[in-house]
Amino acid sequence: MHLTKTLMAALTASLSASAAAVSAQADETWTLNKVTRKCVKESNTCTWTFEIDNGSGIKTPCEHVTKAQGGRPAWQSHGGPTFCGVYRLESSWDSSHGVDSAFSVIGVLDQSRMVIGYFGYADAEVTDGRVVQPNHASVIKPFDQKAIF
Repeated sequence: MHLTKTLMAALTASLSASAAAVSAQADETWTLNKVTRKCVKESNTCTWTFEIDNGSGIKTPCEHVTKAQGGRPAWQSHGGPTFCGVYRLESSWDSSHGVDSAFSVIGVLDQSRMVIGYFGYADAEVTDGRVVQPNHASVIKPFDQKAIF
């Protein structure tokens, strides 16, 4: 009886470890292609344009707009929510390491699968509407914080 319990525990632990290894190997990567950010001072807006590439061969075009808020210019303001196909996007700006190191993060949530990717862009990369090269990639993760989105 003791041997049976020991074998079952070992088998269960082995299967759990195998499942975790398979999950880690199966990490899915998304890419944001052809990212640009164009800001218009007169309208206090910035428009991000890009394609969401989830690796399935289907690329979803997207336009995400940030507007000046709280006395900050549009490029330093929160954006969203924006909806592009099955995706919901929000963005934020961070300068906690100094304005010269400031960056924006775009969160891309696949609402149908509840998985999310995060994409970071240094201000210097997106200045003057230039196309970001190389494309940025993110390994997607499960998203279960329904209160945020």
